[in-house]
Amino acid sequence: MEDDDGPLTWRRRFAEWREARPRVWHWDRRRIVAASLATVFVVGAVGGATSCAVKGTAYAVSRVEDRFTSQVQEVPTKVLASSERKGFPAGAAADGADNTYWSPDADLGTASGEWWQATFDRPYRLTTLVLFIGAAEDPKEFLKSPRPTDVSVTAFTRSGDLVTKDLNLADQPGHQDMYWGLDDVVKIMIKIKKTRAGSDASRPLAGLTEVQFFTRK
Repeated sequence: MEDDDGPLTWRRRFAEWREARPRVWHWDRRRIVAASLATVFVVGAVGGATSCAVKGTAYAVSRVEDRFTSQVQEVPTKVLASSERKGFPAGAAADGADNTYWSPDADLGTASGEWWQATFDRPYRLTTLVLFIGAAEDPKEFLKSPRPTDVSVTAFTRSGDLVTKDLNLADQPGHQDMYWGLDDVVKIMIKIKKTRAGSDASRPLAGLTEVQFFTRK
């Protein structure tokens, strides 16, 4: 555990930024949201004769609600992976620590297709997925380890539907966010598609440092 008087890690800075967000809306912000919702309903009314307009309106309203409603983290009840290197288990990507990570039991040339999966005990609305990659928060140390550059993320819903999105990762430490706005999520799979070599060939692939899932409060 970090000393409260020590330097802030990027994970602590992110957590404090999230906690510091205003819980009570400023009047100007409420006016912006009201205007956004009014615009959404006007657009929906104009095109209300078609089912596409109705669906588009519902999606737009939900997205506004996702953006301006307080968020809480959903914690998976089970995590597993296609393979694990000794000392770098799947659970390391969901333990809340920034000095542990999951590494598949594969070298750089065969890591494509390796996957990590989180399962939840109840369906929920996934608003945002947050990924952390790399073996260290220090940029120089980060570049020493091989790491993924592209992943695909598949969300499984209670009804059995699958929704997949591809993500090109920024080659730097820190959080990387992906908006979803998907109801009834029960499982998430993250699959490695492409990787990049590190400057130290002896280091294992730093697959996923941490994965976080958020929903409306």
